[in-house]
Amino acid sequence: MRRSILAGVGSLSAAFAACAGAQTFSNSAPITVPASGAASPYPSTIDVSGITGNISAVFVTLYGCQHTFTEDLDILVVGPTGARVLLMSDVGGSGDLNSVNLTFAFGAPSMPTATANIPSGTYSPTNFLGGDTFPGPAPAPPYSSGMTAFTGSDPNGPWSLYVLDDSSPSGGSISGGWTISINSQPPSPLSPSFTYQGVLKGPSGPITSPVDLRLAVWDHEDSPLLPNRLALVTRSNITPGAGGDVTTTVTVPGGTFGPDQRWLEIEVRSPAGTGTWTTLTPRQRITPAPVALYALSAGAPWVQGQNGISFWGNVGIRVIEPTALLDLGGTPGVDGIRFPDNSLQTTAYPSSIRITGTVDFPMIFSGLASNATVSVPGAAIGDSVIINPREVMAPGLVIRHVFVSAADTVRLDVLNAGSVPIDPTPADYDITVFK
Repeated sequence: MRRSILAGVGSLSAAFAACAGAQTFSNSAPITVPASGAASPYPSTIDVSGITGNISAVFVTLYGCQHTFTEDLDILVVGPTGARVLLMSDVGGSGDLNSVNLTFAFGAPSMPTATANIPSGTYSPTNFLGGDTFPGPAPAPPYSSGMTAFTGSDPNGPWSLYVLDDSSPSGGSISGGWTISINSQPPSPLSPSFTYQGVLKGPSGPITSPVDLRLAVWDHEDSPLLPNRLALVTRSNITPGAGGDVTTTVTVPGGTFGPDQRWLEIEVRSPAGTGTWTTLTPRQRITPAPVALYALSAGAPWVQGQNGISFWGNVGIRVIEPTALLDLGGTPGVDGIRFPDNSLQTTAYPSSIRITGTVDFPMIFSGLASNATVSVPGAAIGDSVIINPREVMAPGLVIRHVFVSAADTVRLDVLNAGSVPIDPTPADYDITVFK
């Protein structure tokens, strides 16, 4: 749609990315935009599969966008369930897109509606004039104006990108194709009802006479403090089988199970009604977690200082589904890894560089990321880096990645994991580069 409004726009200063943990799917085939009409292919599709849980956030990125009259471009994305969002329409006026990468995300700034050469960056879906209709097979209006239209839906299946030039004579392309990054909600927690099965044995063999059971759910593996006990259920006069096996159904209050670890503690009273309560140890973990232990002294009791742990998959600490070799959860500025003072427990690095640098990030919107660089003379690509904030970080601000991005330069990537925008003040960080 053509119009004649002239103005200027400044470039965005922040670099944004999808949330940590997002799964990204791509179609790198170029999309050719004619002088007028539907692009080729129409639509461009991406098949998403293997994601557990419904959508919590979606990020769409278009690579190598080129056009000499930006407001002619209308771009629509449609999810597997039929939800559709108009990413951009009638923006940028007669300005150009000069091989830019455009990411669309909830909470980002709107695209400029006046004439401007739109730079690479992250934007909210923006429709300036309205009244847009896409030819089939694209769905008919209405079209949503925010990425939250996909929230809560199943991400698995075909995603379609419809690109249209609504007025001649200018054409263009999306030379690098597009990607879709999806954050999903955690799997549903365990049901408040579950079945417990166990075997009871005493000094002389299996217990077969009636017993009482007390089953407690804790949020800590060994804490004796009652605030850590989330539920307590008693089952009376249960008769074990010939081998001492017992089976009982346990129902605990709703909300007992969530994304965090839970442990089950069993107490047995035998004979039922008159005996003393005996606590079985250790507590049993009942929320699955991706961790495995291998004791070098297999078959023998665990002896402190004489056992090893070996696991070749991803390991999570306070994380149910780790996506890295070591994936840490917790509260920023509170939880973390503690080493002996001024030391890293490794013999892999013979020398290091230590400095204190000031980092200044722009405003970061909820669910998005940003980065900043610090000059570290002597740092080289391939070196390892540890960074430690000297001040308490803003609530919700999470360090995602720190690495040497160029000679003498360390880059720090952070994420706003909170629900509101963060405008961090300049802060000092201790930076150690291992050569």
